[in-house]
Amino acid sequence: MTEISENSFTDVEFTQWYESIRKRPAMYLSNTKIDGFANMLVEVFAELLYLNKRPIDIVIHLEKNDNIAILINEIDVEIISKKFENILPLNTPYFGLLILFPLNNEAKVYVKKDKNKLDVFEGNENTILKTSTDNEGQRADILIEFSINRTIFKDMTLDFDYFCDRFQEFAYLNSNTKISVFNNAVEDPFKVVYQYEKGIFRKFNTTIAKLKYFNPEFRIDICNKVNEFEYQISLAYCRTSPYSGSVKTYANNDELLNGGSLADGIVDGLYMGFNELIKTHKLKTPKLNKKKIRSGLFALGQVKGDDFIFYGSMKWKLGMPNIKEDVAKIVCLNLISELNNDTNRIIGIIDYLC
Repeated sequence: MTEISENSFTDVEFTQWYESIRKRPAMYLSNTKIDGFANMLVEVFAELLYLNKRPIDIVIHLEKNDNIAILINEIDVEIISKKFENILPLNTPYFGLLILFPLNNEAKVYVKKDKNKLDVFEGNENTILKTSTDNEGQRADILIEFSINRTIFKDMTLDFDYFCDRFQEFAYLNSNTKISVFNNAVEDPFKVVYQYEKGIFRKFNTTIAKLKYFNPEFRIDICNKVNEFEYQISLAYCRTSPYSGSVKTYANNDELLNGGSLADGIVDGLYMGFNELIKTHKLKTPKLNKKKIRSGLFALGQVKGDDFIFYGSMKWKLGMPNIKEDVAKIVCLNLISELNNDTNRIIGIIDYLC
């Protein structure tokens, strides 16, 4: 049923690509421990979610003897075919699944429709999945099966709790995507399920709920699209918090550990907004202290889009002035809308910030 695609690469290229990934797995995963392994799985989910253009339903089974099965339900069949036909590693952005094959044992992908297996792609052979029917409008399930290669992941401890933390974060960052995780490798098997309609707003609620004596001056939730980028931002400001401020940001599903344009745009937006409120209410105050804004700010933000520019030694800092400018304007307008009719609250916050 499988056919060799005209776009498939030669046996030599295929072998060279596999060996390159096997020799330097950390270059693709960051390391070969539990977080690198989780990075690989999350990348698979992220690229299928991106291609599908709608929330997906993921079921993960962790079995005994390092066997793992992943079922992704209701994926567009045409998308699946195109993905596997364009498997050239240097000409495709879909690295998650293509890295999974060389780094694990007995990896196979089944495409299932109407409970029947349609096609299979085996990573250890130069065969390309290509469905033979008219796929327009049809949906199917993808079943990924493999076992962990302990020669490569020799230092990895299969930590179920860590897996769950990463999968829960992915569910937070992609609202309505459902992830069910079954741990069948223990004496008493059990499962956990993650699905959040409100996405990162729910994550932010959970985060600040853990902070004792945290009484913010205001809380703002933002969901907006500007040009080709979509933004979700939750922020709260507390001038009397016993905790240091925290601004955590993501570009798609990647955490921006060193901040950058999105984080800076949030702070700049609050600075702009407070200055506009000072003018509107004709307050006579010294210059605002931007450091005090950041010290009392708790925020969680995500930008979704394509063609991000990162910089820094580890490429964990977003460097896009247009995003910084757009976010600053969005935050500024939302702050003014939140506080404009409460002069006493404005005066109390401004007095602290000066």
